[in-house]
Amino acid sequence: MIELNVENQPNLSKQEPVTKSQSSSLNSMALFWDIENVRVPKGKTAEVLTQIVRSTFSNGYNEIEFVVVCDVTKETEKDIKDLIKSKVKLIHISSTSKNAAYEKLKQSVRRFADIHGNTATVALISSDINFAPDLSDLRHRKKMYVILLHNNHPSKALISCANEHHNLMKLMKRTSESAKVLKPQKNFSINNHPIKRPTKSESSSSLPPIGIYWNLECCPVPYNKSASLISEAIRNKYYDFYREADFLVVCDVLIESEKVIQQLNDAQVIRINLI
Repeated sequence: MIELNVENQPNLSKQEPVTKSQSSSLNSMALFWDIENVRVPKGKTAEVLTQIVRSTFSNGYNEIEFVVVCDVTKETEKDIKDLIKSKVKLIHISSTSKNAAYEKLKQSVRRFADIHGNTATVALISSDINFAPDLSDLRHRKKMYVILLHNNHPSKALISCANEHHNLMKLMKRTSESAKVLKPQKNFSINNHPIKRPTKSESSSSLPPIGIYWNLECCPVPYNKSASLISEAIRNKYYDFYREADFLVVCDVLIESEKVIQQLNDAQVIRINLI
């Protein structure tokens, strides 16, 4: 397949790391990996892949987040541990619903775009044609810079929606896995972006924001109770006085039961981080 030529291909040579003092003046960037569509190449690791992507595309930017959405119960234990080690934002979504991972990833991309606007860059790792309208909207309406990392057989309609595109499989082949894996650069998290609950009045924008954080290992779900019920009870306690900005549940999904993970997913917590 003939690939599109772009004028501003990234420099694959070693670049100087960005210091913390410099990061505030850099344009924002977020990376989103549709791991169920673009798998870890055979003989490579998720840790090496994330490091290669970061070192190739993130240098010169303020990396806001690196989001990976998947059903963690369907991924290998090694891949999950590698992703945790790479300090990406790993979001579990049950695969029982059709296109669930795609919908969640699309939601994350749109949230980033709404917050950071046309000075930001989005890098998407996927070959899913369903992303074509979203990438086209980011590029042409929101005036954001779009980078697409795809597998060996992307749709021409999809790659035409990006400012630049790259074959991730070829990029991985050019980089030896035996190379030293550098410590991932620090992620700068934005935790105070508002979410809109369907029943909340528009006047909620005038309420002070609140972040809810639940350490599930220290405070597990009580016997005969459900995680979704507890989440709703916590929300109801503050619902009339605060605007929910974040609901973060920290746990190790390899230890928690699938039932609890599904209940948290049903409760629509903003994300599930793994430790």
